[in-house]
Amino acid sequence: MRALLGRSGETIWEYSMGLDNSPVKSSDDIGMPKSIGNSITFPQDLRGRQEICAGLLMLSDQVGSRLRKHGLFCSTVQIQIRDPYFKTISRQQKLSSPTNVTKEIYDTAVAIIEKAWGMSAPVRLLSVTGANLTDCCSEQMALIDDTTDEKIKNTKLDQAMDKIRSRYGKDAI
Repeated sequence: MRALLGRSGETIWEYSMGLDNSPVKSSDDIGMPKSIGNSITFPQDLRGRQEICAGLLMLSDQVGSRLRKHGLFCSTVQIQIRDPYFKTISRQQKLSSPTNVTKEIYDTAVAIIEKAWGMSAPVRLLSVTGANLTDCCSEQMALIDDTTDEKIKNTKLDQAMDKIRSRYGKDAI
């Protein structure tokens, strides 16, 4: 096998013979994820701001919900866009403070697409990902133009929606 496939051939042979010296890991040994994201390929192209924003909101909501479920916050929002001709772009933006609030993830995703893609070009695939994850959220409070009240309201709204969905199913809202 090594003569045919090189070093990987030897590894394949060892695995096929049940020879593996790697330590066995329990399911509890899985570390913190590096990112949490969702993507969707739409059956028809999205056209215009309203359709693209609706797709982004759905994906941002799913990402925010999964972040909250795991008690994580993202410091970066990444998006991926593919057009009907398979041209794909990926962009990301660092946040001023880590978040798991759906509205903040969504607003950042919209800003990225407006800058990098525009809202008039057709979209076949959208992806939203929260990256650079952390399990703590330390935020410096502003003295002027404080948006803390809005963030608290959005956090409570997300928590209420999460509770409703956990009780009545993901399609309840």
